[in-house]
Amino acid sequence: MNYYPDAPYWLALLESAALKRRMAKTVIYRRCIEGRETLADLLGMNRSDVQTSLDLTADEASAVLEALRQAPAREAELADLARQGIGLITRADVTYPDLLAERLPEEWLPYYLYYAGDPAIVTQPGVAVLGGTSSDEAARTIARDLARTLAAEGHNLVGGYDRGVDRLALDTAREAGGNATMVLPLGMNSFRQVLAGMRRHLDEGRLLVLSPYAPDVTYTEALAGARRALLVALSEAVYMVSPDDDPGDWPALVELLRAGLQVGVWQGRPGSWVTAGAAPFDDVAAALQPLRAMYGNAEGVTGATSGDAEIIGDDILPEGDGQAMGEPIEFSDADSAVEILGRTGTVPDVLARRLAERLGRDEPPEEDEWGADGA
Repeated sequence: MNYYPDAPYWLALLESAALKRRMAKTVIYRRCIEGRETLADLLGMNRSDVQTSLDLTADEASAVLEALRQAPAREAELADLARQGIGLITRADVTYPDLLAERLPEEWLPYYLYYAGDPAIVTQPGVAVLGGTSSDEAARTIARDLARTLAAEGHNLVGGYDRGVDRLALDTAREAGGNATMVLPLGMNSFRQVLAGMRRHLDEGRLLVLSPYAPDVTYTEALAGARRALLVALSEAVYMVSPDDDPGDWPALVELLRAGLQVGVWQGRPGSWVTAGAAPFDDVAAALQPLRAMYGNAEGVTGATSGDAEIIGDDILPEGDGQAMGEPIEFSDADSAVEILGRTGTVPDVLARRLAERLGRDEPPEEDEWGADGA
């Protein structure tokens, strides 16, 4: 299984035509995030108890129970996607990106992410190289140089695979042997043909493709715009190369910039970006100087960061404000760590290996030990 066991019930609520998305998220937050209980267990309760425990009206409680009864159909859909190498991460899953929960308001968070590739990639420092859709050769050159250098220094290139600078940077990083994370503005099935061409990098564990949308959703400008907040939140630094847009066109960017996110801008429309707090740069060395101060150069960055320690040491269900709840989880060895973390979802192979290295086991367990299916 490459999804959280309660995931079919999450999908049943979130994709129900009888429930508004806001109500579905409210129910999930109260029950699963705050209450740390499963949606599946609600089906063993009567309507009155559901109503009382979740502070719902009688009609809302009835709609929730009716939606949850559709979970078997959702489970069949997930099983079919798993056979195609596509899994699902929920808001309560151990592999849900910490940076999203820490940086975005609860109402902005996607409560599920379909994925292909290794979710552990997002534990590496993410850097986005974004910009204009129609750029000249000078812009393309600096975007390629940035991407190659960042890949060589162990950074995970984050982007949306939009035309122009975004796509060029992601492709350059992958070709240079680096890691990349793509956040799509459409569903996985709508991206299937392109995804097939990326299979080698997915299988090598160097590419993670995420989608916050249902598999059959097609591209729209509105979805592409909403997805921008995720790109920014997953990045420790953002480099805008000859951007077509102003900072205000990027949800959450201005707020995160004020909170310390590094943002650089090269030509394009630098005036509004500099006014918002972005740092102009003329070359790669100038652009990367602040980032290198944080992470070091190629010799100082190995691709493994403190993100592993955060997953291992903190409770896996953060509060709505992004702070960890409860006491740190203590593990005696790698087997117990994998077993405990696996109760809430799939433990990525990379994380299992790092646990083995840190906690004294020579080899990671066979996949069957925690129920992964190899996706």
